[in-house]
Amino acid sequence: MLPQEVCNTATMMMIIKKLLVLPFLLSLTVAYAAPQNDDPQTLNKEQPAAGFPDSVKAAVPQLRFKDGKGKSLTLPDLKGKVVVLNYWAPWCPPCVKEMPSFHKLRTRFRDRDDLVFVMVAVDHEYAKAKAFMDRRGYKLPVYTSDGQILNALFSGAIPTTAIFNRANELIDIYIETNDFSVPDFVEKLQQLLDQ
Repeated sequence: MLPQEVCNTATMMMIIKKLLVLPFLLSLTVAYAAPQNDDPQTLNKEQPAAGFPDSVKAAVPQLRFKDGKGKSLTLPDLKGKVVVLNYWAPWCPPCVKEMPSFHKLRTRFRDRDDLVFVMVAVDHEYAKAKAFMDRRGYKLPVYTSDGQILNALFSGAIPTTAIFNRANELIDIYIETNDFSVPDFVEKLQQLLDQ
């Protein structure tokens, strides 16, 4: 191989590497540039459940989760309780940003057995998600999806949080980073618990 060919091959390899890294960097830039809620007193709410199609409501009984021991849990198993369901991942900066608010909320309602938090690691990496919670001292239960994550409820954007009342009816879905410890949300949760 001639020196010119070596130089061209090395140059081509560098160009190829840069072209492969560029889409990844672009996706990170888009993710970080996505609009985030800068007002800590308001929440990024998708819309009330009444505005969701029947396919979303019909998906509720199909929701299945698995804990670290492989034990399955369905949303109907939690009927009679208010459920805060959060789809997240430990590698997701917006998810990490809102997790302290869930911890505060859980601490505030720690004596309520009728309030359940279901923190679903969307990447099925239970060990990593559990380690994340443990390192930060968060007392939030970690699950993975037991089967397919339902697109009717989860559009693929994380974090996504769904709130269900005692009858397993979908009340609200929140997408993007939120502070769930704000007074309005705490009051809403209290109202659901008082029903």
